[in-house]
Amino acid sequence: MSRLGAKALGFPTTIVHGMWSAARMLAAVENRVPPAYVYDIAFGKPVLLPSTVKFVAHDGPDGVWQLALRNAKKGTVLARASVGPAGAGSIS
Repeated sequence: MSRLGAKALGFPTTIVHGMWSAARMLAAVENRVPPAYVYDIAFGKPVLLPSTVKFVAHDGPDGVWQLALRNAKKGTVLARASVGPAGAGSIS
């Protein structure tokens, strides 16, 4: 988002749009999930620019991936997500 748009929403500087972060996290595991899947994401804090982030993904035994986007310096969780087979029930 632009600096002006971010300021209007109360952020101190330009931020990465949450949907970009969500799409980028999903793209990192897209070739490892089935054609039909459920994706759930929760945002903790915005990604402020400039910054460096760390992406972590763990595959569970039930085929559900747990994803996290963290601030590389502080380790703060910026977003958490899970993605798994459709019809597998609730994932979190």
